[in-house]
Parts: sequence; C-alpha cells; structure tokens
Amino acid sequence: MNRTSVLIPPFALCATFALTVAGLVGQSGTFVTAGTGCPAPTPPALELLTVPAIGSMPTVLVESLPNDTLLAILGVGGLPATVPLAGLGAAGCALLVDGLITTLTMSVALPTASAPIVVPNQTGLIGVGLELQAVGLSSSSNALGLAFSDRATLTVGWNKSLPVVPGLVLHLDAADVGGTGVNSADGAPVTFWSDRSGNGNHASQGQQAPIFRRNGVNGRPAIDFGQSSADSLVTAVSNDFSGPSATVFLVAANPVTALVSITPPGTVSHEFLLYARTGPNVRSFHHSSAFQYLEQPHQQNVAGAFIQEAVFGQAVTDLSNVINGVASTPAPVTLGNPIAFPPSVARAVHVGRRGSTVYENGAGRIAEVIVFNRQLTAAERDLVGSYLQVKYGISGAYSGIVP
Repeated sequence: MNRTSVLIPPFALCATFALTVAGLVGQSGTFVTAGTGCPAPTPPALELLTVPAIGSMPTVLVESLPNDTLLAILGVGGLPATVPLAGLGAAGCALLVDGLITTLTMSVALPTASAPIVVPNQTGLIGVGLELQAVGLSSSSNALGLAFSDRATLTVGWNKSLPVVPGLVLHLDAADVGGTGVNSADGAPVTFWSDRSGNGNHASQGQQAPIFRRNGVNGRPAIDFGQSSADSLVTAVSNDFSGPSATVFLVAANPVTALVSITPPGTVSHEFLLYARTGPNVRSFHHSSAFQYLEQPHQQNVAGAFIQEAVFGQAVTDLSNVINGVASTPAPVTLGNPIAFPPSVARAVHVGRRGSTVYENGAGRIAEVIVFNRQLTAAERDLVGSYLQVKYGISGAYSGIVP
C-alpha cells in the first residue's frame, strides 16, 4: 500500500503555509466533496475514514468502483478544476483536479479502493488543503476506459487531545457539550456540560440555562452566559476539588465578565476564582470569605479570545495569574483579612456564576474550562497552554506547540 506525505513538494508548502501561531485557527480538519464522478448511475465517490490532522494518517476511500476495475489511482493536486472529457470518449466525466502534486496507487478491494496519506506532526501544516480525485481503469465505463470519482478537498486541522497531565479533575469543552460528539443547534439552551476528564464531574444547569454558540470563540463552539443575570452551569460537590491547591485554565472571549468559581455552594468562602472583567482587569482571586481576598490583576489589555491560567496554593499569597502565557506583573491587591485555605473542603465548580446567588454572575462566551487538583509545574502548564493556544488560534507566549 503506497503512502505519500503532504510535504511534497516541500517548497510549495513552506512558501504557502508557513503560518504563525496567530494564524492557526485550530479547527478540526475537513473533507468536503464536490462535483460528480462517472459513469452513471452510481459513479465512484470519495470518502475519508478519519479526520485529517497533523500527526495522523487518514485513509482515503473510493467507493462504487465498476466491477471490472483493474487499477485505481488517487490524484493529489493543489487546485480544483473542471475539464470535461466527453471529447476523449468519456461522456459525463471531468478532470476535477489541477496542479498535480503526486499520484498514489490505491489498494483495490472491489467495489472500493483505499490509500493512506501521512500528515507530519508539524503545526505549520495546519490549514494545508489538498484536492483529490480517484481514477479507475475500467473498460466497461466508456471508450476511454476510465471511471472518475468526484473531487474532495482535504484540509489539515489540529485535532490534538489535551496533554496527559496528572491531577486532571475537570475538563469542559464546548466542542462536545453532551459528551456524544454531536452538539445542539446554535442558540439551543445548555442544561448539561459533559466532563471529559473521566471523573464524572459533569455540570448541570444552575439558576438558568446558558445557550450554545457554534461559532463562539474564534470559530469554535462556546457556551454563551450572557442571556440573563443567572445563567450558570454547576458541578456536584466533590472531593476532587477539596484540596488547598489547584491549577485552572479558562478560554473565553472579551469583552466578558467570564466567571469560574470553585467553592462550596451557597457561599464564596474558600473560593478559587477566575474573574475576567472587560479591559485589562483579567484577574484571579484567593477568596477566603465575603470581602476577604487577595486579588492578582494583570497588566495585559485582553482583546478577543484569551487563555487565562491561575495557580492557587494554600497560603494567601500563593496565587498567580497568566494571560496567553504571559505572567502578571502588577502587585496583588488585598481586601480585608484573607486567611489560608483549609487543608480540605469539598467544593463545586460554578461556571458563569459564583457560589452564592447574592454575588455577581458572569457574562460572555466560555469555550473551555480545565481544572487540576494541584499546582502544575511550569513545563506542564506550558503543555496545556500550548494545546489551547493552537486549538483556538490565540497568539501567546506558550512555547510547546511543536511536539
């Protein structure tokens, strides 16, 4: 079975697709078909068995080949085309690919044939597009003796999973709200947000349901908490969130007052809090009780989508606030007399609203929330931040984007 790499020819890919991190949209790879093959009434049709992503080897399949097909070739080009072939004895057929890069001999198992395409694990290939068309050698098809498939445009995406880092206790990703891989319609209410961490810390509707946005943050799905003053999703109380230390990641879009509050329900005591107000005041809080806290602001004036990372420790001053990989530099602000977190207190995670209904709610679009039950090392935070940075196409200082 022959293979090819999308790095052929290397000069074309480097010149056209050398993208900065700011240009990486992070969307899933796509495979879109167009045109019609021949012969009728059931022409060969292209299909992809897995989503194309860097570091993967998707298999391209052509179905419905004529029963007398002796050989199948997959043409890989850089441009779409429509060149009718009726004049060559192939009525109803067309050459649909131009700028030929290479051809692959497919493995035939009638009525199908297949060929894998190797995609190197390089972020510079995200967004690369290839035009594909299969041709089968079949004397029964027409005078030319060839059957043609439709055309498919394969676009390489970023489909990496969250890096495996010990201590993960919650992973909410708006790209899979229900945990089934199939999302609701745009604007539909969200009453359940599936936890992808494997710990079963799913979030359910609080006072009111937020709504689902297919294009919520940089073209990716997000949950919109801006519909009322009480939109929220809340996990059950769990010992997974009970320790005095945590690392929390939030992906949202400004201008927002996006909230992630980890605290026992009905209170704001012993609270890990990420509160992203509009403008430069994207902050984290070590919140001992009402009006007793240490606040860590940030110097960066966030515009558009952003990644907020906060690391919490037991001591009042053991708190950090990082925006798009850049650590905060302003001095912390203290109100009242905050005290150290207790060694253990069972908490719930509130998204969109704080633990007490008498305190403030958040507004805006949140795409992802990730919680670890310990302080991650700098290298571990870089792994997670890089994953989010590329996934959402956010410019930042995380450096681990190339494996």
